[in-house]
Amino acid sequence: MFRLLQMLLIATSAFLPSAFLLFPELQPKDLNMSKFKRVLVVFAIAILMFYTIQSFVGIKVYYKKSLSMCPEVQSAFTLTNTERPDNAQDLNIRKAISTGFPNTTSNLSVGSRLTTAKRSDEDTTTAKPTSTTKAINYCPESSPLLHGNLIISKHKSIFEGNLDPLSYEEISENNPNVQFGGYYPGPANCTPRNSIAVIIPYRDREVHLRYLLTYIHLILQRQQTKYRVFVVEQDDNSTFNKGQIMNSGFRYIKGKYGKEFDCYFFHDVDTIGEDDRIIYRCKGGREVVHLSHKIERLRYRFCCGLTIGGVLGLTSSQLEAVNGFPNAYYGWGGEDDDMSKRILEIAKFTIYRPPGNYVRFRTLFHEIDGQNPKNPERFKLLKEWKNRAGTDGLNSLQTIIPRVVEFPTHMHIYIKSKPAASSRNM
Repeated sequence: MFRLLQMLLIATSAFLPSAFLLFPELQPKDLNMSKFKRVLVVFAIAILMFYTIQSFVGIKVYYKKSLSMCPEVQSAFTLTNTERPDNAQDLNIRKAISTGFPNTTSNLSVGSRLTTAKRSDEDTTTAKPTSTTKAINYCPESSPLLHGNLIISKHKSIFEGNLDPLSYEEISENNPNVQFGGYYPGPANCTPRNSIAVIIPYRDREVHLRYLLTYIHLILQRQQTKYRVFVVEQDDNSTFNKGQIMNSGFRYIKGKYGKEFDCYFFHDVDTIGEDDRIIYRCKGGREVVHLSHKIERLRYRFCCGLTIGGVLGLTSSQLEAVNGFPNAYYGWGGEDDDMSKRILEIAKFTIYRPPGNYVRFRTLFHEIDGQNPKNPERFKLLKEWKNRAGTDGLNSLQTIIPRVVEFPTHMHIYIKSKPAASSRNM
C-alpha cells in the first residue's frame, strides 16, 4: 500500500503540472495561474521533504538490519570500556623467589623456570562452531616411557644413610617440565588419563624428602600422569600426629583445587618404589589402592601386621566416606591400623594391592625421632576405633595453616595444632 501511494505521488508531481503548462487547452478556464504556481511550489517542497525524510529513515533501517546480520560489527560499536579484574592470587601463597629452594642458597635462575600462564582476558578469539568435535588424544593406558626396575635397587648404601641425595636445585634441573609448586601438567603430545595429588606427611626428614622427590617426579612423568606434589609439615613442637597432617593436607587441597585431582596418594617420606611400572592410579568405586604391600625390610612379603601403611591411594569421596584418618594417635603407630578398619568395616570397601614381582618398595634408614616416639596408648585406642570413627577425623580436625610456600619441586604446606590440641605431648 505504501509503495502504491508513493507511485501516485510521483505521477501527480511529475506529470500533472507539466501537462497544464505545456497544453494550455487543458487548463480550467477559471484557473488563476499565479495562485496555481504557488500551489505547485508548495506541493513540490512537500514532495521534497517527504523523500528526504524517507531516505533518512531508510538509511537507519538498513543500518539496523546490517548490524543484526553482522554481530561482529555490532559488537565493535557497542563495546564499552569496562574494568577487567586481574587474575586473582591466593594471598596465602608465598612463592619462594628469594632463594628458590628450601634451606638452600641457589644460583639457579628461578624466574627462568617459571611458566607464565596466558591471561584469560588476552584471548579474544571466538571459537567457530564446527559440526564435529575433535576427539581427545588421551595418553595410552600403558605408558611407552616405562623402563621397569629403577637403579635405586642396586645402590643399597643410599638407604643406609651413607650417601647424600641430590640437592633441590639438581632435582629441579633434572625435571625441567615440572612447574613451580611441584606441578606437572602432563606430556605435550597427549592428554593424561589421571590427575593425582601426592601428599607427603613430613617433619625433620629433609634428606629423605630429597630422595623421595628425586624418584617420585621421575616415576610419575614416565607414567604420563598429571600431578602435583604436596609436602605437609607439622610446624610445631607437639608430638607428631600423622593422621592430623594427612587430614589437614587433604582439606586444604580439596578447598583450593576442588575436583582437579581424581586421586589422592598419601605417601610416607621414607618409602620409595623400586619400579616405574608400579602405577599411581585410583581404582574408584568400592576399591582403594595400597601400593606398598611388599617392602624390603619384610623381605617383600605381605605379612607381619602390615595393613595400609606406606603408600595409600583414595578418591575424595572414598576418604570422606570413612571420615578421613583418625586424629587421636600422637606418636608412632596405630593410625594405619585404625584407617584399615574404617576402610574395610565402616565403608565396606575392598583394598586393591597390585600383583607382580616388580611391585616392591624400599624404606629409608633413619634415627629414632624424639618427637615421634612409639605411642603407648595405640593399642587401647585401636580397641575403641569404632566408637570414635564417626567423630574422630575430618569432621573434628583442629589445625590451622599459617603459610603455604611454592618451591620448584613441591608445594609446602605448614600446619599447626590449635592450642587445645597442641598442649598434648607424649
